[in-house]
Amino acid sequence: MIFQENSFSNLTIRTIGQKEIYIFDIHNFAFPIWALAKDFENPPELVTLDTHADTREFLNIHFRKKYPNASNKEILELRKKRLFEIDVKNYESVLKGTLEIANDEHITAAQELGIISTVHSINHSLHDSKDGEIKFYCSLRIPAEDVLPHNFKPNKWFVENCLEDEFFEKIGFKTPVSKFILDIDCDYITKEEALCPKNIEVFSELVRKCELITIAREPSFCQNVRSEKIEKRLLEIISEILG
Repeated sequence: MIFQENSFSNLTIRTIGQKEIYIFDIHNFAFPIWALAKDFENPPELVTLDTHADTREFLNIHFRKKYPNASNKEILELRKKRLFEIDVKNYESVLKGTLEIANDEHITAAQELGIISTVHSINHSLHDSKDGEIKFYCSLRIPAEDVLPHNFKPNKWFVENCLEDEFFEKIGFKTPVSKFILDIDCDYITKEEALCPKNIEVFSELVRKCELITIAREPSFCQNVRSEKIEKRLLEIISEILG
């Protein structure tokens, strides 16, 4: 195995059934896992569950702060130059690149480098679009009148049911046909009620069919439910699914 526990970001490696699960603190450290944990013939798709969309462009803000008078074209050239200096087959190169990636830039960096292909971003932010290579499925776009039960405010309903089949149906998500990685940010769970789902055939399908699982603890973003509790319960649910 190329990765050792605690080699970065408090990395923990679990195998449940025959499924490899990589758990770490900061979300950008999914990047080396996606690049090197498994040798894919073709880039897999990514299904990511996260409160935030995490799709900022690699080093865009960094270079704009460093070169405030640079044009968009110049910023793009700077970004591309640094990005394509990363050797996605070399551990040291990938890890060095990871240290430069902010915790909301790892998805676009991985996609631009051909580590992953189509991204399915299931989020609680305002990103909602099914066009392009990043497909956003946003719970906040569910019409209020379309959310059941009606005595709940929409936001309360979706955060409490974000692992349930009805939730995935409402946002129009279907499990990819191609090979994919399942990625979960613990801050996706913002209510304890979400940790006791009842109908989870879609989530179970994601767990069973994915090639591997990455879980970011992101403790500083888990404000309503502690990341340790979310991590523990997610692993319990995954264990129940995989038998």
